[in-house]
Amino acid sequence: MLAETYHRFPAKEHLFISPDDQFIVNPGYNRARSPIQVWGVRVHAEL
Repeated sequence: MLAETYHRFPAKEHLFISPDDQFIVNPGYNRARSPIQVWGVRVHAEL
């Protein structure tokens, strides 16, 4: 199971930043691993 949330914030006129949070249960289909939470950042630029 994988759940992902993010929100897009305008940083400047053509630049958007999105913090990202992923919650992964059974990573790699291995039940011996505990659930993990992965944080990230997305950047979108329009030229």
